[in-house]
Amino acid sequence: MRSAVNYRRWGTFFCLSAFLGLFLPLSVHATLTNGANAIDLLGQYDQSSFTDPVPVYTKSGANDGPNKFGINFVAWSLVDTSNWRLFLSESTNNRVVVYALNSDGTLVDHVPDNILGQSNYYSLVSATQQNTLSSPAGMVYDNANNRLFVSDSSHGRIMVYDVASITDGENATNVLGQPNFLSSISGANQNTMSSPEGLAYDSASNRLFVATYGYSRVAFYDVAAITNGENATNVLGQTTYTASSTGLSQKGMNTPYGVAYDAANNRLFVSDSGNNRLLTFDISSVTDGQNAVNVLGAANFTTSNTVTQQNTMYFPVELAYDSANNRLFIPQFNSTRVAVYDVASISDGENATNVLGQTTFNSSGGGTTQSTMSNPI
Repeated sequence: MRSAVNYRRWGTFFCLSAFLGLFLPLSVHATLTNGANAIDLLGQYDQSSFTDPVPVYTKSGANDGPNKFGINFVAWSLVDTSNWRLFLSESTNNRVVVYALNSDGTLVDHVPDNILGQSNYYSLVSATQQNTLSSPAGMVYDNANNRLFVSDSSHGRIMVYDVASITDGENATNVLGQPNFLSSISGANQNTMSSPEGLAYDSASNRLFVATYGYSRVAFYDVAAITNGENATNVLGQTTYTASSTGLSQKGMNTPYGVAYDAANNRLFVSDSGNNRLLTFDISSVTDGQNAVNVLGAANFTTSNTVTQQNTMYFPVELAYDSANNRLFIPQFNSTRVAVYDVASISDGENATNVLGQTTFNSSGGGTTQSTMSNPI
């Protein structure tokens, strides 16, 4: 199962595109054009200068070993708009790199300012320690407490960092999914996880939502205060913490990957990747294993499609939610596109409103140009 997850993280360059609002808040991009160009790029450059290298959209390929400029398998991205920082988790390089942003959301330069998970930009440690990562994936930021949560996927844990200021290779402050920083236990229990991927955070109730790819579930954690290895408080996708079966139903999941939280409406969006669909849950109150209230990408809760159309999706992964415009952005790895949905209200199986990476909803080819992408996550 892990080989499939790593395959779905392929990304050796990182297009900083308006569709994800990575350099500008999503609300700024009220109007979208199908197949729009990216606004910047990290990971592929004209190597004539390393002071601030110039992006080249037509290049691809992994970096030559871990270094300060190349990117190898970007798993996730996160923007901290309080301190104007961009965090990128690099799965293959077992690290998180941090870039400085201007107050308008653009890059200060194309050179990273800090690194987590490794002591320097040229090391590739993957040991189970307090300051290391192995195949890091999803990230989410707690603005009030300056905490960065990182899915340390291969170690089956969530690492918590104090990032009020960052020291390269600093220790995590807490861990979830393991009793301590030296263990990597795997098992379907209330205090363990398998292949955690996407994360979302509810700042009002201090709830952390963790999509665990390996157990086909989303676990909830109370992180107002954290005890290492603490129990989850709720679970979706399974009726008990010891169950781990896949399912194509109103409550079942198959290898969920991404999660996004709509605070205004108490909705949790889950990319049910193996079922090629997006589930919506009302979590104003939660019962373990409760039913989803809506589905996108399929006409009903018992259908899974692999065709590329305006109302379908093919292996949805990371999610981004624009609360100002009620838009959900859904990268689809196998369709090589990002579909945009109006979720002010949801009709099961409704059409997407826009598409990026493709000029039409029925096309799916990849490319290395300013308007195309390959296997987006």
